Amino acid sequence: MLNAANSSLLGGGGIDGAIHRAAGAGLLKECRTLRGCDTGDAKMTGGYNLPAKHVIHTVGPQDGHPGTLKRCYLRTLNIVKENKLKSVAFCCISTGIYGFDNEKAAKVALKTVREWLDANEDFGKKIYLRLLPHYFPPVQHDQAEESDDTKGDTLQGSMVVELSETSSDVTKTVDEYEKTQVKEIQAKDSGNASPLKKTQDNTLLEDAPVQVKSVEGSPVKDKKPEK
Repeated sequence: MLNAANSSLLGGGGIDGAIHRAAGAGLLKECRTLRGCDTGDAKMTGGYNLPAKHVIHTVGPQDGHPGTLKRCYLRTLNIVKENKLKSVAFCCISTGIYGFDNEKAAKVALKTVREWLDANEDFGKKIYLRLLPHYFPPVQHDQAEESDDTKGDTLQGSMVVELSETSSDVTKTVDEYEKTQVKEIQAKDSGNASPLKKTQDNTLLEDAPVQVKSVEGSPVKDKKPEK
């Protein structure tokens, strides 16, 4: 997992402090041996008490510089590949106390990761293509806007084809589910029909009888509703 650390690597506020607290004293002890980390760089340690085998600590920019933020993601991904790790969980980098704009940071993160995957198609490509459509099914009009030059042998071209097929499957599944839910609701309603008279458009008739019951201690007696 990734930790948005400060240059000392000795813990701090936000997610950095939370990771150190959850990992235990062993993480701090190892971090002391790393002698800090430069902005835009990253270093890896063990995960200790965390549900992750490793923690990659990266130091994001405090001046909102996109190039430095990009290096954080690239360095992290390269460490993942160099150590033959199969997955990595990213947190937002520099968007907390360092004040990097959320949307701008997201664009840098997504663009950088995508470009890295295009350049490293042997790393996690199948997992990426298989899982992404399930969690982020594409919107139809977005697919229509894809130009022909994006449908090559690159990762992007492969995703357009596979995402289209998955989107169709997801739509069918949702439609079938909704039909099933409607049938179940109708069956339930028919089994618990109300004694109130209804018209064909399901509106109550004005002379439908309404039961009024008195509550113990209440001055109101049982009576029939007035028309």
